[in-house]
Amino acid sequence: MEESGWHLKSETVRGPFSFRVLVDKEEIDISDTFTVILEAETDEGYNCEFPKFGTGLEQFAIVDYHTETPRLTGKQKMLYRRSYLLEPMLAENYQIPSQMMIFREQGGGEARIQELESEPFDLEVRQKTPEFWQALDIDDATAMEPQQRLGPENRRWLMISGAAAGLLLLLAGLLGYWHRRRGRRKIEEVIPPHLKALQALQALIEAELVQKRQLQLFYVRISAILRTYIEERFSLRAPEQTTEEFLASLPNTKALTREQKNYCKIS
Repeated sequence: MEESGWHLKSETVRGPFSFRVLVDKEEIDISDTFTVILEAETDEGYNCEFPKFGTGLEQFAIVDYHTETPRLTGKQKMLYRRSYLLEPMLAENYQIPSQMMIFREQGGGEARIQELESEPFDLEVRQKTPEFWQALDIDDATAMEPQQRLGPENRRWLMISGAAAGLLLLLAGLLGYWHRRRGRRKIEEVIPPHLKALQALQALIEAELVQKRQLQLFYVRISAILRTYIEERFSLRAPEQTTEEFLASLPNTKALTREQKNYCKIS
């Protein structure tokens, strides 16, 4: 079923209650955003309770969301709708799990509650073609090398590998807060910072530095990738700071929100 460009992925109906899950795209690649809509209809006299915010969508970055004011349809039903604008982090096969919608009669007790559960459905996020990544024209020799030394060279390997793991978590968290993109821009005009970072991380994985026990070089490169992403994503520039000092200063900057700073509190 498709209406006005929306693709119906699940519909559950019981008596006067109905619950639908729709998406705006069925073909998605790693550079896309897509919208999921939770939609419920019921007779007047019932309130509709959506699932807890973001339930089942944790594997995506929630770029934006909107809960519409309930309205009366031409069929004299109350329509409730919530939409999520999502962004995939990885190219893989996802499953959107079932969602639970609760219909509660106004002024009624527990016996006046109806629950409808949607069916889970699969969603494939595809990788971009090799030609796409080549078109990014990322210069590893300049963009992905640190501009200054990270600190003393006598750091223990354990500390380096631990810091690298923390930086990966920080990057994943910050990607989740990438703001809503305003309009669709051609790739040759603007290369989003998260795509640059993903491409650089892919190249770093393929280099197999950890397997080769080149842990210090791994730490240097992943720190540079993270710094480049943060500088471009949040328009932060600190040329007088080493990468180590730059990352340590993030919890104190005014350019990040409180939630974003929480991702910087990595021991």
